Amino acid sequence: MKKLKYRAIILKRFNHYLWFEEEKITEINGIFIGSNGWGKGGTLTSIKCYSKEIQSEIFSDELQYI
Repeated sequence: MKKLKYRAIILKRFNHYLWFEEEKITEINGIFIGSNGWGKGGTLTSIKCYSKEIQSEIFSDELQYI
């Protein structure tokens, strides 16, 4: 599968996706770190959370807002 440019995650208890460029994502020892991404309404967003808190992911070559 081709590696796409963006990844969106939605956490349990969230109602919107957070988008990050793949190059700004780190996953180490069950911790997801996303830096300088986009949240609801395009707001600058960074996050550090347990990977197990991620409910679903979207992979895309273009930003998409749901």
